[in-house]
Amino acid sequence: MGGTVREFESHRRRLLAIAYRWVGSTVEAEDIVSEAWIRWHRVCDVRDHGAVLSTIVTRLCSDHLKSARIRREKCSGTTLPEPAGPTPASPQHKLERDEEIALVARQLLERLNPAERAVVVLRHGFEYTYRDVSAITGIREASCRKLYSRGRARLAGDRRFRIEPEKQAELAHRLVAASRSGELHALERLLAADIKN
Repeated sequence: MGGTVREFESHRRRLLAIAYRWVGSTVEAEDIVSEAWIRWHRVCDVRDHGAVLSTIVTRLCSDHLKSARIRREKCSGTTLPEPAGPTPASPQHKLERDEEIALVARQLLERLNPAERAVVVLRHGFEYTYRDVSAITGIREASCRKLYSRGRARLAGDRRFRIEPEKQAELAHRLVAASRSGELHALERLLAADIKN
Protein backbone atom coordinates (compact mmCIF):
# COMPACT_ATOMS: atom_id res chain seq x y z
CA MET A 1 0.00 0.00 0.00
CA GLY A 2 0.98 3.67 -0.13
CA GLY A 3 3.20 5.38 2.40
CA THR A 4 2.51 7.25 5.62
CA VAL A 5 0.68 10.52 6.18
CA ARG A 6 3.99 12.15 7.07
CA GLU A 7 5.51 11.00 3.78
CA PHE A 8 2.57 12.36 1.80
CA GLU A 9 2.70 15.68 3.65
CA SER A 10 6.40 16.00 2.79
CA HIS A 11 5.37 16.12 -0.90
CA ARG A 12 2.16 18.14 -0.53
CA ARG A 13 3.61 21.59 -1.25
CA ARG A 14 5.27 20.43 -4.48
CA LEU A 15 2.13 18.56 -5.57
CA LEU A 16 -0.01 21.65 -4.99
CA ALA A 17 2.42 23.71 -7.08
CA ILE A 18 2.22 21.20 -9.93
CA ALA A 19 -1.58 21.07 -9.79
CA TYR A 20 -1.90 24.86 -9.60
CA ARG A 21 0.28 25.33 -12.68
CA TRP A 22 -2.05 23.02 -14.59
CA VAL A 23 -5.47 24.22 -13.44
CA GLY A 24 -4.81 27.81 -12.32
CA SER A 25 -7.05 27.51 -9.25
CA THR A 26 -5.99 26.95 -5.63
CA VAL A 27 -9.30 25.29 -4.73
CA GLU A 28 -9.16 22.88 -7.69
CA ALA A 29 -5.48 22.16 -7.02
CA GLU A 30 -6.37 21.22 -3.43
CA ASP A 31 -9.12 18.90 -4.69
CA ILE A 32 -6.72 17.21 -7.09
CA VAL A 33 -4.08 16.68 -4.40
CA SER A 34 -6.75 15.23 -2.09
CA GLU A 35 -7.77 12.79 -4.81
CA ALA A 36 -4.09 11.95 -5.35
CA TRP A 37 -3.89 10.99 -1.65
CA ILE A 38 -6.73 8.49 -2.12
CA ARG A 39 -5.24 6.97 -5.28
CA TRP A 40 -1.76 6.84 -3.79
CA HIS A 41 -2.97 4.42 -1.11
CA ARG A 42 -4.16 2.00 -3.79
CA VAL A 43 -0.68 1.67 -5.30
CA CYS A 44 1.47 -1.30 -4.19
CA ASP A 45 5.25 -1.79 -4.17
CA VAL A 46 6.13 1.89 -4.46
CA ARG A 47 9.83 2.68 -4.44
CA ASP A 48 9.79 6.37 -5.34
CA HIS A 49 6.75 7.91 -3.69
CA GLY A 50 7.54 11.40 -4.99
CA ALA A 51 7.61 10.26 -8.61
CA VAL A 52 4.42 8.23 -8.23
CA LEU A 53 2.59 11.13 -6.61
CA SER A 54 3.76 13.54 -9.32
CA THR A 55 2.48 11.14 -11.99
CA ILE A 56 -0.88 10.74 -10.23
CA VAL A 57 -1.34 14.51 -9.87
CA THR A 58 -0.36 15.13 -13.49
CA ARG A 59 -2.86 12.55 -14.76
CA LEU A 60 -5.60 13.92 -12.53
CA CYS A 61 -4.91 17.43 -13.84
CA SER A 62 -5.03 16.22 -17.43
CA ASP A 63 -8.34 14.45 -16.78
CA HIS A 64 -9.67 17.54 -15.04
CA LEU A 65 -8.90 19.71 -18.06
CA LYS A 66 -10.71 17.28 -20.33
CA SER A 67 -13.91 17.45 -18.31
CA ALA A 68 -17.06 18.86 -19.85
CA ARG A 69 -17.23 21.66 -17.30
CA ILE A 70 -13.79 22.95 -18.16
CA ARG A 71 -14.53 22.75 -21.90
CA ARG A 72 -17.71 24.78 -21.38
CA GLU A 73 -15.77 27.43 -19.50
CA LYS A 74 -13.55 27.83 -22.57
CA CYS A 75 -10.33 27.62 -20.67
CA SER A 76 -10.88 30.73 -18.55
CA GLY A 77 -7.88 29.96 -16.33
CA THR A 78 -4.35 28.76 -16.90
CA THR A 79 -4.41 25.31 -18.48
CA LEU A 80 -0.76 24.43 -18.71
CA PRO A 81 2.25 24.89 -16.49
CA GLU A 82 4.01 28.15 -17.18
CA PRO A 83 7.17 27.46 -19.21
CA ALA A 84 8.87 30.58 -17.89
CA GLY A 85 9.95 31.30 -14.35
CA PRO A 86 12.78 30.62 -11.93
CA THR A 87 14.02 27.06 -11.60
CA PRO A 88 14.76 25.77 -8.07
CA ALA A 89 18.39 24.98 -7.42
CA SER A 90 18.14 21.37 -6.25
CA PRO A 91 18.74 18.64 -8.86
CA GLN A 92 15.48 16.94 -7.87
CA HIS A 93 13.48 20.12 -8.46
CA LYS A 94 15.26 20.67 -11.78
CA LEU A 95 14.38 17.15 -12.86
CA GLU A 96 10.75 17.60 -11.85
CA ARG A 97 10.62 20.93 -13.66
CA ASP A 98 12.09 19.37 -16.81
CA GLU A 99 9.52 16.57 -16.66
CA GLU A 100 6.76 19.12 -16.27
CA ILE A 101 8.01 21.08 -19.26
CA ALA A 102 8.15 17.87 -21.32
CA LEU A 103 4.44 17.46 -20.55
CA VAL A 104 3.85 21.05 -21.64
CA ALA A 105 5.56 20.28 -24.96
CA ARG A 106 3.37 17.22 -25.44
CA GLN A 107 0.17 19.17 -24.73
CA LEU A 108 1.19 21.94 -27.12
CA LEU A 109 2.01 19.52 -29.93
CA GLU A 110 -1.10 17.38 -29.37
CA ARG A 111 -3.64 20.17 -29.22
CA LEU A 112 -2.41 23.19 -31.18
CA ASN A 113 -1.40 23.76 -34.76
CA PRO A 114 2.00 25.43 -35.34
CA ALA A 115 0.64 28.99 -35.53
CA GLU A 116 -1.49 28.61 -32.39
CA ARG A 117 1.42 26.97 -30.59
CA ALA A 118 3.85 29.77 -31.43
CA VAL A 119 1.46 32.51 -30.33
CA VAL A 120 0.43 30.78 -27.08
CA VAL A 121 4.00 29.92 -26.07
CA LEU A 122 5.39 33.40 -26.75
CA ARG A 123 2.43 35.39 -25.47
CA HIS A 124 1.27 33.29 -22.51
CA GLY A 125 4.47 31.48 -21.56
CA PHE A 126 6.97 34.30 -22.02
CA GLU A 127 4.73 37.41 -22.00
CA TYR A 128 5.75 38.75 -25.42
CA THR A 129 3.69 41.63 -26.78
CA TYR A 130 1.46 40.88 -29.76
CA ARG A 131 3.70 43.16 -31.81
CA ASP A 132 6.75 41.04 -30.98
CA VAL A 133 4.84 37.82 -31.62
CA SER A 134 3.80 39.19 -34.99
CA ALA A 135 7.38 40.11 -35.89
CA ILE A 136 8.69 36.66 -34.99
CA THR A 137 5.93 34.62 -36.63
CA GLY A 138 5.17 36.81 -39.65
CA ILE A 139 1.48 36.77 -38.67
CA ARG A 140 -0.51 40.02 -38.45
CA GLU A 141 -1.16 41.32 -34.93
CA ALA A 142 -4.93 41.01 -35.23
CA SER A 143 -4.55 37.40 -36.36
CA CYS A 144 -2.18 36.70 -33.45
CA ARG A 145 -4.87 37.85 -31.02
CA LYS A 146 -7.39 35.47 -32.59
CA LEU A 147 -4.88 32.60 -32.62
CA TYR A 148 -4.11 33.20 -28.96
CA SER A 149 -7.77 33.12 -27.94
CA ARG A 150 -8.49 30.04 -30.06
CA GLY A 151 -5.35 28.26 -28.89
CA ARG A 152 -6.10 28.80 -25.20
CA ALA A 153 -9.61 27.39 -25.72
CA ARG A 154 -8.32 24.37 -27.64
CA LEU A 155 -5.88 23.41 -24.91
CA ALA A 156 -8.83 22.04 -22.95
CA GLY A 157 -10.45 20.35 -25.93
CA ASP A 158 -10.39 16.81 -27.27
CA ARG A 159 -8.66 17.37 -30.59
CA ARG A 160 -5.32 15.62 -30.95
CA PHE A 161 -2.56 15.78 -33.53
CA ARG A 162 -0.13 12.94 -34.06
CA ILE A 163 3.11 13.65 -32.19
CA GLU A 164 6.56 13.06 -33.61
CA PRO A 165 8.84 12.08 -30.67
CA GLU A 166 11.77 14.03 -32.12
CA LYS A 167 9.66 17.16 -32.40
CA GLN A 168 8.44 16.80 -28.81
CA ALA A 169 12.01 16.34 -27.58
CA GLU A 170 13.22 19.42 -29.48
CA LEU A 171 10.39 21.63 -28.23
CA ALA A 172 10.88 20.41 -24.65
CA HIS A 173 14.64 21.08 -24.93
CA ARG A 174 14.05 24.64 -26.17
CA LEU A 175 11.44 25.34 -23.49
CA VAL A 176 13.78 24.11 -20.76
CA ALA A 177 16.63 26.28 -22.08
CA ALA A 178 14.35 29.31 -22.30
CA SER A 179 12.96 28.69 -18.83
CA ARG A 180 16.37 28.18 -17.19
CA SER A 181 18.64 30.66 -18.89
CA GLY A 182 16.40 32.93 -20.94
CA GLU A 183 17.68 31.42 -24.22
CA LEU A 184 14.71 32.55 -26.28
CA HIS A 185 16.19 33.01 -29.76
CA ALA A 186 16.43 29.29 -30.48
CA LEU A 187 12.86 28.79 -29.25
CA GLU A 188 11.64 31.66 -31.44
CA ARG A 189 13.36 30.15 -34.51
CA LEU A 190 11.89 26.72 -33.81
CA LEU A 191 8.34 28.04 -33.43
CA ALA A 192 8.61 30.25 -36.52
CA ALA A 193 10.06 27.42 -38.62
CA ASP A 194 7.19 25.12 -37.64
CA ILE A 195 4.69 27.63 -39.04
CA LYS A 196 6.46 27.67 -42.41
CA ASN A 197 6.78 23.88 -42.71
